[in-house]
Order: sequence, then C-alpha cells, then structure tokens
Amino acid sequence: MSKFKCLLILMTILIVGCKSTTVVIDTACAWTKPITTTAAERKVMTRQTKEEIATHNDMWDYKCGKR
Repeated sequence: MSKFKCLLILMTILIVGCKSTTVVIDTACAWTKPITTTAAERKVMTRQTKEEIATHNDMWDYKCGKR
C-alpha cells in the first residue's frame, strides 16, 4: 500500500472519529418563570432593577411564554 493511501485512510479515520452527535435540551422553561412585583416593591426599586426585571420577563416571553 502506498504512503498516500495509508495517509488517506488515517485521515479518514481521524475525521470520522471526531464527529459529534451531542444534543442539547434546554430545560430552562421548566424551572424559570416571569418575575412579578407589587406596587409597593416597585416604589422602592431602582431603575436598574426594574430594567433587569423587564429584560428577564421579555426574554422569558420570547423563549418560553409563546408556545
């Protein structure tokens, strides 16, 4: 067998051996939920906290809420 054929077979084995079939299952919707607040809580929250809650809730709606 020529060196080229041996090299070709070796490269094929290495490439096929690296193939991955990993499946990722996102379970975040099973354990997360939108954040709710009361009027009294909103009165004492900083603007930054309100924005972070709104961002969380928007992402939850996008990923989990409208199925």
